[in-house]
Amino acid sequence: MKCLPCSLAGLALIACLLGHAFASAEPAVIERVSTRSFSVPAGGILHVETNGGVIQVRLSAGRVVTISAKRKICADSEAQADELLKAFTLSCTQQGNEITARAKYDGLRPMFHAGSWPPVQADFFITVPANFAVDLDSSGGRVTVGDLAGFVHAHTGGGELNLGRIGGGIEAATGGGSVWIESAENTLQASTGGGSIRAAISGAIKGDCEVRTSGGSMHLTVDRMAGFMLDAITSTSHVEIDGLPITVAKGGPGRSQLTGSVNGGGPLFRLRSDSGSIEILAR
Repeated sequence: MKCLPCSLAGLALIACLLGHAFASAEPAVIERVSTRSFSVPAGGILHVETNGGVIQVRLSAGRVVTISAKRKICADSEAQADELLKAFTLSCTQQGNEITARAKYDGLRPMFHAGSWPPVQADFFITVPANFAVDLDSSGGRVTVGDLAGFVHAHTGGGELNLGRIGGGIEAATGGGSVWIESAENTLQASTGGGSIRAAISGAIKGDCEVRTSGGSMHLTVDRMAGFMLDAITSTSHVEIDGLPITVAKGGPGRSQLTGSVNGGGPLFRLRSDSGSIEILAR
């Protein structure tokens, strides 16, 4: 009969060998790219949905929308990639001035699966005319939007949000990444479940705005002549305001709450941070 230490040593060796086997069996990533272009009338809207991939939207010249989809397939061979793609749907369609791009993997997840999921994801790299609006949704990838005159709705389950100069209203939300907005020229609704937020609002604040983070700091700049009602609260830090005249109703600069009228008041500007500081600066 074998002694217990010898048996344990044998089991440890087997586990180690199995670990190396699984590590060496990690599949490669095979990429396949497809591109489509659509002629569009003046104005329009782009819808994009992808299960975890990157979405990047940039400005195009003329009235053309171009969609480049990069499919990333975790597979050891082209044959295995072809098999996985049978459960993957990629579509790009046009209905008038409305363009829709969707990517989704519909295969069942095995009970024991140590790698990333899904095994097929699609990154979208898209150009649109400047006066387009966009409606973007990724279950977990980074979303980037360049300068656009239209409305922007951008959501990701856990990636960063990076927006340029946006002429229309903004609705931006991420489950756990940072939010960066170069210039919001209309209303702003932005939130993150676990990152910092940096945003600038240009000109007058045209409607009620709300910015919220559950796990980071907030740095906002507004026009020094903009009028609004400030309602800022942070749970564990402080609120600072610089270069803007405010009539304080509750709390004060350097405290956890600052409520009051800025430049005589106007639309509501609600700011919330659960664990970081809030800074509002004049530009």
